[in-house]
Amino acid sequence: QRKNLLYVKGQLEDCRSPTIKIEIDKLYFKGKGVSEMIEYELSLDFMKEIKPEASKHAVRDRAIEFVLIKAEDGFWKRLLKEDNMFHWLKVDFN
Repeated sequence: QRKNLLYVKGQLEDCRSPTIKIEIDKLYFKGKGVSEMIEYELSLDFMKEIKPEASKHAVRDRAIEFVLIKAEDGFWKRLLKEDNMFHWLKVDFN
């Protein structure tokens, strides 16, 4: 994260024609990927608001990458509203 934006990446190879909705307080993704074309679905409820119209995403060969612009500058204590640990969600320092 930066003061004004968040980088979010979903690891999914060979994703074709995903459904992506970026809203003021959430991100929704649904798509098929990997060699078996398994369907994946994800909804993230953010801790704070973002600017959907200014945010971007890119579907790459190995991942879906998001650049989400924060509604207010500042560092977030965590990404999601819910204060739980999720095994599928982690910080990527690369």
